[in-house]
Amino acid sequence: MTTRVKKFQQIKSENTRQKIIDSALKLLELKGYSKTNITDIAKGADITVGAFQHHFPTKDALLEVLVLEVLSPLNISSFSNVWPNLEDNIVDKADYFVNQVWSQIYGKKSYIASWSLILGCRANKKLFDLILEQRSVNDPIFNLNFLKYFPEIQEKVPNAEHFPSFIYSTLRGMAILEILNPESKEVESQLNFIKKTIVMYAH
Repeated sequence: MTTRVKKFQQIKSENTRQKIIDSALKLLELKGYSKTNITDIAKGADITVGAFQHHFPTKDALLEVLVLEVLSPLNISSFSNVWPNLEDNIVDKADYFVNQVWSQIYGKKSYIASWSLILGCRANKKLFDLILEQRSVNDPIFNLNFLKYFPEIQEKVPNAEHFPSFIYSTLRGMAILEILNPESKEVESQLNFIKKTIVMYAH
């Protein structure tokens, strides 16, 4: 087998693997964890079940990959453009930050797939431990980044290290409720409340 043929087959294999992952994420978003099965994943990827099992012998093998796949967008530290300019005033910083994290992370439909997987695999100790491991690494970074760009909170709020988690939890709750298709006016109002909360505690 020539190098060129090997390269072609490798690219084809990687493309198929990504199609499987994309299909699974779409099903998690639309149907939830319990109703996401190998047959439907394979159908969504336009491959046979046999081809699916060539890449992922079991559903759990795929889920281990999906855990890392769905948690990576939650890693706010990887989104350098969500953070405001330190020199801006607190109102502008809060406005920019909340708008950016909502449009790039929490407000995306793919976020629902993330939590469908997280909530659905609680009974699978191996997968859930992997999720906990990822969170133990990422969560402290989320909090430190927030306090870095909002030093006013660090200076004015007692137990300031818990404030970022409060903001993220509120955004997370809004994101999960997106499955109920709330009116855009309601979402906008809630985002404004979050902005005002940041500003209020910074004064």
